[in-house]
Amino acid sequence: MHPAEFGIVLRVRDLTKCRAFYRDVLDLGNPVIDSNFQSVFAIGEDSSLCLEADTTAAALSGQDDARMALVLIPEDPEGVAERLESGGWTLRSRKEEHSSGVLECRDPEGNRFYLQFS
Repeated sequence: MHPAEFGIVLRVRDLTKCRAFYRDVLDLGNPVIDSNFQSVFAIGEDSSLCLEADTTAAALSGQDDARMALVLIPEDPEGVAERLESGGWTLRSRKEEHSSGVLECRDPEGNRFYLQFS
């Protein structure tokens, strides 16, 4: 059975800043689709992350902790963690809650994501 492709759409206020963060800090590489209103990153072989510009009043009102959070399992988690720390991003360890190491962080707009160490 062939696995289904899937994608995540994350609405952001500042597409330029978020694109650079996901591309350079989280090391997702260049977007496979890039425009003034969206940037799509390939994640693995069958999935994608789409950053979509959203300047509506709801998007500008702040972040809701109940929103979906992204979990990343990079090839070089130590390197990503070092870039996050050197860039001044706050990392919170979640190792006590999981058998493998997990770091919690927020992107430039406060969207939560987890960096998992296998």
